[in-house]
Amino acid sequence: MIAKEPKISIITINLNNLEGLRKTLESVKSQTYTNFELIVVDGGSTDGSFEYLKSNLDLIKKFISEKDKGIYNAQNKGILLSKGEYLVFLNAGDTLLQKNILLEISKFLDQDVDLVYGNILIDSKDNGIIERKYPDRLNYFYWSIKSLCHQAVFIRKSLFDLYGYYNEEYLFAADFEFFHRFWFNKNIKIKHASVFVTLYDFNGVSAQPKNRKRIAEEYQKIKKSIFQSGLT
Repeated sequence: MIAKEPKISIITINLNNLEGLRKTLESVKSQTYTNFELIVVDGGSTDGSFEYLKSNLDLIKKFISEKDKGIYNAQNKGILLSKGEYLVFLNAGDTLLQKNILLEISKFLDQDVDLVYGNILIDSKDNGIIERKYPDRLNYFYWSIKSLCHQAVFIRKSLFDLYGYYNEEYLFAADFEFFHRFWFNKNIKIKHASVFVTLYDFNGVSAQPKNRKRIAEEYQKIKKSIFQSGLT
């Protein structure tokens, strides 16, 4: 059973994004819900991020600053450092939308669910602010064309113990592949929180035109594997 006020591990990864890191930490600091820990995995930044992190040790439970092998390698490091019942990945530049949002989400976590996903706002310099509302049930058809934004997904840590960590073979789509390992397992309890959780900063590596081909190839590879295994 999950505690009445489950502990949430917020895992933030950063590489030379001091401005975004400040925004993220300020949004975490403003939360009214207090049973959380903030884990920061910095990739060896040289822009002042390290010094900023050292000055915020009252907020940060743990942080490391060292070179990593990519986004998912850094997130896997964060998982290993975390002690919460549930994990959420809020990377540098992403912000929690309201000061009581963790409190709202905790009400869903108290129901002993394995995963809760909320809605997001996407901040794109090309398209402005975009609302993304997810349906209460994500069926096979949905997963054949779309995914979730993991910045608004609260995952019970034990799912990583059961199904493994992020596959570091993928540079951009490992979260999509991870969700597919268990999404249609009827023993896994999943809930949709119909609230806007996060302002997702869609101005990083995933938004860069040079990466679009690689992203498309990764999604295609994952979908092909799923079809071959008979999961969809």
